[in-house]
Amino acid sequence: MPTINSTTDIRTLSTADVSSLTLAQMSGLTATQVAAFTSAQIKSILDTSLPGLSTAAIKGLSATQIAALTTAQIQALSSSQFKTLEADDLKAFSSAQINALTTAQIAQLSTVQLQAIDASDLKAMNTANIAALDSAQLQKLTAEQLTNLTSAQIGAFTAGEIGALTQSQVRILTTAQTAGLDTTLIAGMETADIAVLSPTAFKGLSTASLAALSTAQAAALTAGQINGLTTAQLQKT
Repeated sequence: MPTINSTTDIRTLSTADVSSLTLAQMSGLTATQVAAFTSAQIKSILDTSLPGLSTAAIKGLSATQIAALTTAQIQALSSSQFKTLEADDLKAFSSAQINALTTAQIAQLSTVQLQAIDASDLKAMNTANIAALDSAQLQKLTAEQLTNLTSAQIGAFTAGEIGALTQSQVRILTTAQTAGLDTTLIAGMETADIAVLSPTAFKGLSTASLAALSTAQAAALTAGQINGLTTAQLQKT
């Protein structure tokens, strides 16, 4: 095991040397030293040692270094380390890295961090992580992020979360997305929100979801929404 201190030249360490660094040794590295790590060295850091890095060191990681983090390393980041990640760091994440975030990490995403995630990367996020987003976070999704979510991801929302979407967000839901709204989610939608669904999006509802509309929700439907339904769908409203 190499002897490491604040004056050690990181560039002299082999990947084997880096992988042998302990939690305590990692905590002793300066932000400048960590910034000197190559991508290969970053990948060789043990998941159990990575939490030893200071928040200053994490903050100083370059986009190239961020992109080099393995999914296991990302999951090993401590809460304080994760909070340090900036918008550019989240933008540097690949779809695989975004999908690897733990539900605990998802829950602590700030608005800046969340909105920095590329829409295509968010689309790759598993439904468990989508479900981990709370109502306040969902309200902060950009239009591009929201309209790129799959019907399965929309279906992972809770009734409370679907009800928390703003009318501006509900207006831009697509036909493919409304196909993911089951009877429970329909029940969770505000009457005013049902009324602002575009006719094409409203047509995407399943017959079961249409049948689940409450009296108040059905009464709020627009002529455009009703006229866009098929005969089979009309029989369910």
